[in-house]
Amino acid sequence: MKYRSWKVLALAVCAMTAAAVQAKSIAGAIAFGYGTVTVPGGVLNSAGGISGYQGVLGPGTQPLVLAGSQTGDYSAVPNGTSVLWSPFSFGDTSFTLWSLEAGGTTFSFKATSISIVQQNDTFLDLKGNGIASITGFDQTPGTWTITINSDGTQFTFGATTSVPAPDGGNTVWFLGACMLGLILGHKSLMLKSKTCLTIHR
Repeated sequence: MKYRSWKVLALAVCAMTAAAVQAKSIAGAIAFGYGTVTVPGGVLNSAGGISGYQGVLGPGTQPLVLAGSQTGDYSAVPNGTSVLWSPFSFGDTSFTLWSLEAGGTTFSFKATSISIVQQNDTFLDLKGNGIASITGFDQTPGTWTITINSDGTQFTFGATTSVPAPDGGNTVWFLGACMLGLILGHKSLMLKSKTCLTIHR
C-alpha cells in the first residue's frame, strides 16, 4: 500500500515537472523598417538615445514590419503591419521597446538591457536582451537590435527581434530523472521487503 502511494506521488511530480518544462514559450524572429528616427541633438555620434520614430507615410505614422521577415510564432503578423515604438535613453534598463496588434493578438517586446556596438557620425548599432510577449504564450527571453544609418540629417531605421526556441532536451532529462527515481525507489522497497523476510526467518 505504501509503495502504491509513493508511486502515485512520484508520477504526479513527474507529470507536473514535464508540464512546466513544456510551457508554451515563444520562438521566432521579426524585423522592422520603412521608417526614420530622431535623436536628441540631431547628431548621431553623440546621441544618448532615440527621441522619436516616423514611418515612410509621414508624420504621425510608425515604422512597419519588413515583408518576409516573420518566422515561427511571428509568422501570423502581416507584412507592413504598423508598429508602435517607444523612445528611450541609452541609460534605461527596462522599457517596452515595441508593440503591435494583428488579428486580435498583441505582440510586444520589453527591453531589459542596452549595449552600444558601434557609434559614429554615420552609423549607430544597438543591441540588447529582453522579454517577448504574445497573447496566449508565456513571456520568453529574447534579443533585439536597432541599426541607424545617417543620410545627412535623416536617420534611417532598421531593427530585429529574435526569440530562440527553448531547449527541448530538458524535457527528456527531467522525464529520465523521474523514471530513474521510480526504478531506484522500487528496488529500494524490494530490498527492504527482502530484509524483513530474512529477519522473520
